Amino acid sequence: MNRGEPRPSTTKRGLRTGSRADPGWANKVSPTQRDSIEIVLAADENYAMPLATTMRSVVDTHVGAMTLNFRVLSDGITPESCRKIRESCVPQTSIEFIDCQNQTWPHPEDSAIGYLSRASCLRALIDRSVPEPVERVLYLDTDLLVLDDVEDLWRLPLDEGSAFGAVIDAVVPTHDAFRKGPVVHPRANDHLPYFNAGVLLIDMTAWREQDIGRRTLDVLATPDSVLPYADQDALNYVAAGLWTALD
Repeated sequence: MNRGEPRPSTTKRGLRTGSRADPGWANKVSPTQRDSIEIVLAADENYAMPLATTMRSVVDTHVGAMTLNFRVLSDGITPESCRKIRESCVPQTSIEFIDCQNQTWPHPEDSAIGYLSRASCLRALIDRSVPEPVERVLYLDTDLLVLDDVEDLWRLPLDEGSAFGAVIDAVVPTHDAFRKGPVVHPRANDHLPYFNAGVLLIDMTAWREQDIGRRTLDVLATPDSVLPYADQDALNYVAAGLWTALD
């Protein structure tokens, strides 16, 4: 999860996909996305090896005919690491490294974002980094080991108006679960589902329309925010009621 300092993690590291693939999925996306799976990851040089492991696990478990298009949001991954990552993948894949070092966002010295590495917040910049013709992307954290073909996950339907699909967190299933500990959370009294942000199936049109990325960064940059799970908390706060729970 690309953190400047270690923090508790609620993500299950082994990713298995569901089987509720939407049979009419191909009719709901543009022809350009019917033959490829757009996968976005984010890392800096410190996470180059975990990034390569996650990507290779996606490749090794993919048995379908769809092409895997990887887009890596990079905060300083070296050319040598990029070369090694490319070499570790096999045909039927494409890899694009997107340099995000010049991206900017609010970063007050005393804000909640202060203890994070830059790379930990790159998922909030997806709309700035992925071209608009791309309608759907699968975001994966770089500490995941993928155990099943992601094609089944890619084809899952999202509820109307949802910006993304995610899995309810196994440790913190609702926002008000935070009341069990000595922390303050913006929605601490809301009994709403709380998702794990390590795997996001994103509808890019809805993500942009609802301005999820900018609003998430604004929460992170608020000095009074107390966010024990950092950017994951900020995403949950911003997207409450705007996401689909996946199995």
